[in-house]
Amino acid sequence: MTERQLLFDLGHRTALGREDFLVAPSNELAVAWVDRWPDWPGPALALHGPAGCGKSHLGEVWRAASKAVRIDAAHLTGGSPPAVLGGASAAVVEGAETALATSDGLAPQLLLHLYNMLAERGGHLLLTGRRPPVRWACRLADLRSRLAAAQAVAMGAPDDALLEAVLVKQFADRQL
Repeated sequence: MTERQLLFDLGHRTALGREDFLVAPSNELAVAWVDRWPDWPGPALALHGPAGCGKSHLGEVWRAASKAVRIDAAHLTGGSPPAVLGGASAAVVEGAETALATSDGLAPQLLLHLYNMLAERGGHLLLTGRRPPVRWACRLADLRSRLAAAQAVAMGAPDDALLEAVLVKQFADRQL
């Protein structure tokens, strides 16, 4: 006789709010820049750092505060900037570095047009990547110059104290 284990579908809410983001030395400068919005010195801010450092979570915090449109890097290959932005005056582009490195030429053009449209609207663009934007593979000179001028903020890998705090929070979120 085979015993079957009962599985309980205990839902879990993904917590991506500002109150859910844990500030640590590895990310405090990036948090300060996100909190400084809309008083950024230019239309774009780039968060860069290793996988798992909190770029996406912090981008989601800013997206909620700014009412920004979220654009996945995979969607930078088609569409027109007006269609992608709609009436928004802010956008988050997750994985912009990857889109520029792997594109067939459309991603840089769309990103340049998004940047220009947001700048014309007095809006803002938040970009994420692993490396600083001046090191992104971009063959389009106009976009490369805008990326070089963007404020770039490094986020470090989480230290042991932050990892411990994240684990405790994750267990608490799951009521464990």
